[in-house]
Amino acid sequence: MDLQLILIAAGGALAIQLLSLAELPKVPKEERPNFRDPVYYLPYLINPMLGGFLAWVYLLSNQPLSALVALNVGASAPLLLRTLAGSLPKF
Repeated sequence: MDLQLILIAAGGALAIQLLSLAELPKVPKEERPNFRDPVYYLPYLINPMLGGFLAWVYLLSNQPLSALVALNVGASAPLLLRTLAGSLPKF
């Protein structure tokens, strides 16, 4: 069950990435990303890993995690971690 919830969280993060891909037809051709650049595909790998990792940490904390909450955790993981990283004090 835990692996299932981690995969659901990873799927939530991937769904957010796919939504941005679905919006590309609305973007002018000159402003569209270069799909031949491998860097473009990094968020499709990194964000689901972040979503799964955050769900795993959630489970390690002995917090109850339903499938719906796992999906929300995964979908919000990249934004949550970006916000946390931005709030760190600068030395």
